[in-house]
Amino acid sequence: MAVQSYNNYIEESTSIQSTAANLESQTLIIAYGGPDVFFTRFAPSKGFDSLPESFNKFAIISVLIALYLATNKLKQMSEKKFVKLGWS
Repeated sequence: MAVQSYNNYIEESTSIQSTAANLESQTLIIAYGGPDVFFTRFAPSKGFDSLPESFNKFAIISVLIALYLATNKLKQMSEKKFVKLGWS
């Protein structure tokens, strides 16, 4: 069972509100009323859809550009081959 209050007892909260976060599959939760206010971000998937700060963006962009160029080159080569086969 997931406990969002980190095993802390929240005194006499009268309201709980939640809303979707900008990231997929995450929810913002606030409990208030009484002497305590508790706020947390809840991610049931443990943040699978957020990239760490150390993520190498240059490498992924380079790979995508290389794949795009290779795809276009292979397309040109196959079109040229089909033209040759058509004339033979």
